[in-house]
Amino acid sequence: VKLQVTHPMDNGMISGIPEFFIHQAELRGADNQLLARLELFPAVSENPSLAFDIEGSEPTRLTLRDTSGNQFEAAIP
Repeated sequence: VKLQVTHPMDNGMISGIPEFFIHQAELRGADNQLLARLELFPAVSENPSLAFDIEGSEPTRLTLRDTSGNQFEAAIP
């Protein structure tokens, strides 16, 4: 599974622009089993591409959380 996430991923190193980046990604299977967890840091590029190598054909769900407390979810059939 490879996907691109649209997010500014600001690292806070520009004056007046605070840190604002996705800091956690979780991929879960159909039975809510944790398949993968990523911890991201500001050095990740703007609009990052994430890739997971998983076996099987069950539906999965990706959950992302950023430093402002926003949570995003996507179903991957």
